[in-house]
Order: sequence, then C-alpha cells, then structure tokens
Amino acid sequence: MIKAIFWDNDGVLVDTERLYFRATQHVLATVGIPLTKEQYIDLFLVQGKGAWHLAADKGLSLSVIEQLRHARNTLYSTLLSQEPLLIAGVREVLEALHGAYVMGIVTSSKPDHFALIHQTTGLLPYFRFVLTNSDYTHSKPHPEPYLRAIERSGCRPEECLVIEDSERGLMAAKAAALAASEPAESAYPDSVGLTPDQVPRGGAVSDPPGTWDHPTWRLLDVAYASPHSYSFAFESRNAPGKATYRAVAHGDLDGDGLVSTFEISGESRDGAEPVTSPMESRREVE
Repeated sequence: MIKAIFWDNDGVLVDTERLYFRATQHVLATVGIPLTKEQYIDLFLVQGKGAWHLAADKGLSLSVIEQLRHARNTLYSTLLSQEPLLIAGVREVLEALHGAYVMGIVTSSKPDHFALIHQTTGLLPYFRFVLTNSDYTHSKPHPEPYLRAIERSGCRPEECLVIEDSERGLMAAKAAALAASEPAESAYPDSVGLTPDQVPRGGAVSDPPGTWDHPTWRLLDVAYASPHSYSFAFESRNAPGKATYRAVAHGDLDGDGLVSTFEISGESRDGAEPVTSPMESRREVE
C-alpha cells in the first residue's frame, strides 16, 4: 500500500528545465562551446554530470569555469523571475492527494533557486519536507536523495512512490529501492541476463510481448511499453550473512550507434546498513 509520494521538482511540478538549458547554453556559447538540446538531455537528465567538463576539455581554467558557472546561475535566477513556472493541473492533483499521503519534494536544485521558483507557486504547504542539493552529498542518479526521502517519510521503501521525468531520476529511485531493501536474510532478487539481449543501436525499438516478464524485472518495476533504446542486466549473489548485486544499463542515448553504460552495485550484511557504491558511467568512442 502506497503511503508516501516523492516528487521531483523541475519538469514535474514546475516548467524550469527549459530555462536551465537556455541559461547554460547561452553562457557556454560565450566561450565558443555549443550545447544542443540532445547533449543537454544526455549530460544533465540522463548522466547527471553537467557540462562544465566541455569547458575543461577546451582548456579553460578552473577559475574561468567557476566564473561561467556563476554567470549561468545568475542568468537562470533572472529567467526564473520573469516567466510563469507552475505546470497546469499540478495544484489540483496536489490538493486531491494532500492529507492522504506523506509527500515530499526531492530535487537537485540549489536552495536559492528552489526558493526563487516557489516564491509564488503556493505549492510548498502541500509537502511535509523538501530535499534540495544541500541536503545530500551525491546527486541523482545516485540513490542517496531518495534514501534520505525514505528516512524522512518514516515509511518502508515498498510504501513509497516516486514521480520523475528524467532517466537519472528514475535510476536514482530504483537504486534507492535496492539499497534500502531488507538485509541479507531476505537477499536481492534473482539474476537476469541482458534484456533485450541485443542493445538497441541507431534508434528506438519496440519489445515483443513477454520481454519483461521475468520476476526480477517485475519486482524492480523495469519495463518499457513504448519504443526505447536500453538494455538491462541484473546480477545478484546471495550467501549466508551477505548479499550483493550489480545492475547495468546500456543505452544508445543519441541514436548515433554509440552505447553509454551505467553501472551500480551494492551489498547488504546481516546486522548492517545496506551499502551502495557510486554509479559508474562510460561511453563507447568512435
């Protein structure tokens, strides 16, 4: 039974992602670095690594990059104060859910940007708590933000529902569900091989019926009803007193035939808190 709902902020409650893209794109352009929408989606919404490495690759110093970051944040703040942000229908949904569920916002936003965004939305009274990027060490797709949300809610992981709009947010939520699962006495789900068994390249594919019927995929809520560009694998080892897992996702994010790989692993031991390693990512090169 669902008792808690955790909401992402940007792109779910408020229409701000386009403004962050615009501010970042504008500032990078001043030093001759183009940033396409497709790049932005991959770097920010899938990998969660940002774009400042593009400036470093061009030879810009750390001090110059920090100046660019400050300029981007200032421009973003200006844009936030100039345009309406609330997504249509959100207030009505929150009003209907308020009081029936523990609700919290889990966002990667800086506290000052978050405050600026919500100074006129009137949404905050609907939420019991808010977690911004100052409330945790590792940002999405790392599971820490949602692990902290689970703690704040006082609910069990299986009683929590996450509302997200990005790949990195969904990865964080699913990784948190794994990391917060019961210790070794209950173990992790059974291993399952690469699904689909061929990584889609050069464009999205549709899965035949039954592709995601394995009990582990059902338990982890991994499935695609529409065309996608991902394959997943899950490996677990359950021994007395200790259980480990390794989850891997492969995806042709840009449709260019080059595959990005994301991997996360963890373990649980009897009598100890589950441990999750930082997510690793890598990309094929031409």
